[in-house]
Amino acid sequence: MSIWKRRHWLLVAVQVLWSCKRERPAGEAAKPPESPSQTAVAETARGTSATEAPACKEDPTTWSLSRSGLGPIRLGAPVEAVREICPLARDSVDEQWGALIIIPTPTGRIAVRPDPIASHAPATGHVREISIETPAIRVSGELGVGSSLADVRRVFGSVLVLLIPEYGYYALPRGPDKWVAFRLEGIPSNVVDWTEADSARNSDQVPGTATIVALEVALRDR
Repeated sequence: MSIWKRRHWLLVAVQVLWSCKRERPAGEAAKPPESPSQTAVAETARGTSATEAPACKEDPTTWSLSRSGLGPIRLGAPVEAVREICPLARDSVDEQWGALIIIPTPTGRIAVRPDPIASHAPATGHVREISIETPAIRVSGELGVGSSLADVRRVFGSVLVLLIPEYGYYALPRGPDKWVAFRLEGIPSNVVDWTEADSARNSDQVPGTATIVALEVALRDR
């Protein structure tokens, strides 16, 4: 792949990911990325045990993740449709992500982020992004929370490793499977200073020991 094409895909990838994130208000200090897995653990501790009533009419851990969404939860669908599918899902506000709908599972959570982005609950509008933060849901039959960057490379081949400030590190397949992003933990600290060209050129050198903490699919800008 030519340098121009790699750079073009990198810019597209950054645009897709950034379009899903909350813009920080003027004057607000930047915060380092928090651990998504710690957030998921906290959600679990607040009452997502297997003995509680399920949040959804169907078991969400049996749903398939695709470029269109997760099971019956479709990207671009009204947020109210999520509440109909999962009556016991709860509205929440995350410091980094803004308003969102949390679907608890026994081993983590599913976070549904709306468009338009809002800083206060309840979430309204349409489904913009779905973040899978439970190991029970996999993509390509094997990749999910707890898998390694090496596992992603084994399935998808070469991937781009990007740092989105405040939100963390992501791995994105370079090939036709660009619809799924893998949020990572355990990336070496020197990657934080990479430019776009560095990411395009050096991503394959990032150690494969980094761990997936979320699978994300997002509605692309038209």
